[in-house]
Amino acid sequence: MAFTKEQLVHDLHLAGVMPGGLLHIKVSMRSVGTIEGGADTLLEAVLEVLGPEGTLVADAFVNSYPLPLSKENRKKVSTPATPSYAGALPML
Repeated sequence: MAFTKEQLVHDLHLAGVMPGGLLHIKVSMRSVGTIEGGADTLLEAVLEVLGPEGTLVADAFVNSYPLPLSKENRKKVSTPATPSYAGALPML
């Protein structure tokens, strides 16, 4: 059985996530289990609970380069397309 968005919203409320709150999230999708729609559905549920005034923070580990940056490494500093190795959620 897969979790639905409605179930996730309910569980987030039970866990104390509040509209307008600040949530630092670290998620192991494997540990959560099957979610209808996958990580997209989880993100939608979290954003619905937090509402437009809430703040969501997720670690998005990316490759780093030693300072001072070389001319070549300056071109590699992260962009919105930089892959994260922190799991599925930060990549959305």
